Amino acid sequence: MRANRGFVRRRKHPDDGRKILIEVDEDYMSSGARLFVDFAQQTEQLLAGYTDAQLRTILDFSVRITEINHEAIARLTAD
Repeated sequence: MRANRGFVRRRKHPDDGRKILIEVDEDYMSSGARLFVDFAQQTEQLLAGYTDAQLRTILDFSVRITEINHEAIARLTAD
């Protein structure tokens, strides 16, 4: 993880100036959790607009495209 993205921060080791400590930025992670809650609520609202039959089709597509993606990744990363 890169420190400049906000997830973590660097600070000098208090006893050994040669070392750098990497710490999780709890404030940033908390704000991210709030964003995820908003995302989940918006997703739920979106899905509420579909019928059960439409949701089954969306689920079927999601499962199949995920399988295709996994197969493609396996081919790309095969030794």
